[in-house]
Amino acid sequence: MKFPVYSERPANTESVIPPLKDIFKGTGINVCVFDSGDLRNGILREPDTVGFSLPGIIGEVSGYTDQIGEAGLQEMSAAIRPGRIMLAVCAGAYFPHRQTIYDPQWGPKRNRAPLNHLIKGVARGPVADMGGQYDPSLWPSDLSLCDVWYKTAGSTRLDSTWQRASIAYGNGPAFYPDNPHDPNLEPLAFYAAVPGKPLAAASLQHGAGKILMLGVLPHIGYRDIPQLEGFAKVRQLMEDLKAHEAPRQDFQRLIGERLKDQIHTYCCLNDL
Repeated sequence: MKFPVYSERPANTESVIPPLKDIFKGTGINVCVFDSGDLRNGILREPDTVGFSLPGIIGEVSGYTDQIGEAGLQEMSAAIRPGRIMLAVCAGAYFPHRQTIYDPQWGPKRNRAPLNHLIKGVARGPVADMGGQYDPSLWPSDLSLCDVWYKTAGSTRLDSTWQRASIAYGNGPAFYPDNPHDPNLEPLAFYAAVPGKPLAAASLQHGAGKILMLGVLPHIGYRDIPQLEGFAKVRQLMEDLKAHEAPRQDFQRLIGERLKDQIHTYCCLNDL
């Protein structure tokens, strides 16, 4: 079985592969990569493909519209409907929406409304006062922390507890579904300090499958960074993350649970 991650630049493929490998450790699921040519050739509909991911990007100009386009979205829809799960992170979560609005304080507003889309709603970002302009010479210039209320690991749709934590954020979207009370929508996190507390993470039923969308980055956690010249900003980010590492790991476990639950469903539906 395999779980491909989109790999054409500027996709930040490397950011999601290690945490996905951790999630799928011991399951026999191979985390691999795919590109737009593989997509056209039907890799996502191969029986042993149990799910796939559109990761965030490096920088602020996504290649998804040109590389994948609306035809690619239709291909993804056909792959998800039999029971697979799509993990859409940051820029990958803007892309499938009915409308995407990217309105940074430091640059021009961009608005996209494709005729074909997977998610009935608006993805809007960067969220108020939490984004950062990308500077390739000063990583992680576009990363910060934001407060969310997230559903704790082990929670179900009917029996859940919520916890507040600061989670890494990199100019991702807030989600505004056309129908906030859609029974096919499971909220997984809300932005705690944004007016109206919009969704920061959610799972949406799509046929027999699901779309798992993340506006925040719970897979980015604390690491001990050496005291080297030019690493001051990343060291400070890691120190900021350190105090929230336990709830961050809990939030990431929730994401892993939702991925593995839906993959189990796909395998049952398709006798794998």
